[in-house]
Amino acid sequence: MITHGQNGFLVDPLNPQEIANIIIDYHKDYNLLNKISRASHYRSKQICDPDSTSKKIEANYLHSFKQRTWRKIDEQEAKVSIIIPYFNQPDYIQEAVDSVKDSNYRNIEIVVVNDGSTTSEAVRAFDKLNSVVKVSKSNGGLGSARNAGIVASSGQFILPLDADDKIHPDYIRLAVNALVNNPELVYVSCHARNFDAFESSYIPVGYVPELMPFMNTDGKCTNLFRRSVFEGNVEYDEIMNSYEDWDFLLTLYENGFKGDVLPEELFFYRRHYNSMVYTTANPHRVELVQYMMSKHQKMWKDFAPTMATVLANIWKHLEINYENLTTDLLQIYFPHNKIFSEINSVAMEYPRSQWVDLMINMPYGIHEGLLRLDPSNRAGIISIGEIAIIDKTSDKEIWKADYKNKFKGCKVLQNDKYFLHQNYLIILSATDDPQILLNLPVIDRPAKMRVTLRHVDNILGEDQEAQLNQNGMIKGIKNIFQHAKAVFSN
Repeated sequence: MITHGQNGFLVDPLNPQEIANIIIDYHKDYNLLNKISRASHYRSKQICDPDSTSKKIEANYLHSFKQRTWRKIDEQEAKVSIIIPYFNQPDYIQEAVDSVKDSNYRNIEIVVVNDGSTTSEAVRAFDKLNSVVKVSKSNGGLGSARNAGIVASSGQFILPLDADDKIHPDYIRLAVNALVNNPELVYVSCHARNFDAFESSYIPVGYVPELMPFMNTDGKCTNLFRRSVFEGNVEYDEIMNSYEDWDFLLTLYENGFKGDVLPEELFFYRRHYNSMVYTTANPHRVELVQYMMSKHQKMWKDFAPTMATVLANIWKHLEINYENLTTDLLQIYFPHNKIFSEINSVAMEYPRSQWVDLMINMPYGIHEGLLRLDPSNRAGIISIGEIAIIDKTSDKEIWKADYKNKFKGCKVLQNDKYFLHQNYLIILSATDDPQILLNLPVIDRPAKMRVTLRHVDNILGEDQEAQLNQNGMIKGIKNIFQHAKAVFSN
């Protein structure tokens, strides 16, 4: 971008003497500075002009490589069976089935496996399904339902799809085309779009042997497989109550099978907080990953040194950060349809164990009259002096919660103990995720939040308790501290 002395100067930004020397050496040479200024302006236009830049980028994509000719697929030769396990998901199943029926690949069969649904609504939704193959069985989990659906299917290709997810109309056609023209592959995955509770992209990079045993770098559950991979003893592990799709990819590579990734978002993965990811997988993540690593240890022996190095790096960084953590994190969540997610949030670090007065810009409007304030990312004692919403234009307070109005509109969540003491709201947080729900007026104008708080990492000792009591702690607060001690010690 810059040629030193011609259209600018290159200096070490951390070396003030070097910067000073440049200024002293050139500040009186007006002719040279004017020349450098004109050259700098010209260079900026060269590399920053939107029209010329976009043409260069387009040229990269328009560059053609010699490609082999792909055989055009005959749909009649390649039937695809879509396997949908179903358990108590009446609100989503029809949407999943319709996404398959909207496919522009027509030679398909849809197999829905009712895995022992227990509610009348779920049974009625299953009974209402039409133009699908129905299988009913006792509850055995996702792996069991997929295996049963595959046995009942007749297609040359198999596509598992969970009952709360959807596929793009192009997915089956593109995936079949890829497998028909690449006989060395037994499955293809694709990029995915997370939707519902939050929106984001999931971009798998394919199978990475050094990482796959403990980090899924490949596709989600909805991959297109050749039916031949399910012959013999290759099937979904019915012992696992989650991550069985990840385990299945490990099994395929263990048997010498390989896949690849279609670089398009063709699968829609619904994120909702009563899904198995949150209710089943996350609470047992460690045990599930350890089970997979133990089950497939033969296949990663060659990569054990690299894996050990990566894991040691992750472990030690976390350990050091936890031991030496001197900062805390305040985070504000803005809801979308009353759902809070990381996508719509802002955060600010602040020093631990001292009073701070934070001012945070709010990039999103308060359209639903709700905010969630997470004052810390660590358990401990949080003292809050005030929470205020400020109009960015006028700098006037729009809303405020403090000791004068007894922190009206603030609801402490996570079952954390809290009380008002002197001028502060005191929260005794036993979790690493203390939360305060703020009920506010709807605010559409640009705003910022001011928060005065302090977070202390340790539980109060006896000396601190005595001091608080001397300062006028109300009777009974000591019991709360004793309870908090018991929670922390456990």
